[in-house]
This record gives sequence, structure tokens and C-alpha cells, in this order.
Amino acid sequence: MRYVLDTQFFLSGMDPTAIDGEVFITPEIIDEVKKGFPSRKMEYFLESGQLSVASPSPETLKFIREKAEETGDIGRLSETDISILALALDLSAAIITDDYSVQNLADLLDISYITLNEQGIRRIWKWAYRCKGCGRIFYKEYKECPVCGSPLRQIPLKK
Repeated sequence: MRYVLDTQFFLSGMDPTAIDGEVFITPEIIDEVKKGFPSRKMEYFLESGQLSVASPSPETLKFIREKAEETGDIGRLSETDISILALALDLSAAIITDDYSVQNLADLLDISYITLNEQGIRRIWKWAYRCKGCGRIFYKEYKECPVCGSPLRQIPLKK
């Protein structure tokens, strides 16, 4: 089995050698785990060959972004989150993460995930944006309301 690790894996002090299978991270994970003990530990596992770095294909990154736009998760996902979802899809791997937005999109795309410390999501969410001024609802993220200019707040859509 293959696994793609989220940044939280290293920040929690977890050990990738405890995982039975091939373990991957994206270059974005390296950028997020910059210094201190988690960084040195990650470097050790990379140098020993117990952890591999891989980049997802540009096509899969585009696909993940499109799906995240559809669900409204795009505003909740970092570039690192998008990269691990895309790599997991490319490698047919499971993601190890506690990030609910990553889990939400993973569920939608039938990507397996394993949680670290949290229970995990109970259902898939879709998101919209409500204007704090005029109350209009938008299904696309804007920096401000295109009608009145007020800030928007992300809200879950009812099923």
C-alpha cells in the first residue's frame, strides 16, 4: 500500500517507518516543515530512503482544483492540501491527514484517508458564500460581494 503524508504528520512527531508500505510527501510538505525537530526528522527519513518526495501531474492538480471549486472547498484548501490530494490520486494512495477539508474532497473522489488524532468527517460538505451585507448567496468565491462590496462568509450548503 502507498501513503501520502500531510504536514501534520511531522508536526505531530509521528514516525513514517511505523507505516507498512511506501510513504510519500510532496515538495510543498518540505516547504511547510521548515525548521526544528520535525524538519530534521523528515530530512533523516528522506536521506535514509524511508520517505520519498514526488510531485503530482499538472493534469491531476488541475482536476483537484476544479473539484474543489465545485464543492466550495477551494477557499479552505492550501496548495499543499491540493498537492497531496493530487499525488494520492496519481499514486492510488491513501492520505494520512486530520484536515477536514482534505478529507471532504478525498471522500468525494474516493481517495482513502487515515486520520492521525481526530475522528474524521462524518459526511461530505459543499460550501457557498453569503454576503454579510446584503445576504446574497454565491456559489463561487469572491474577495467581496459583487453586488454591495461587503465581505463574504463561507457557509455549508444544506443537503
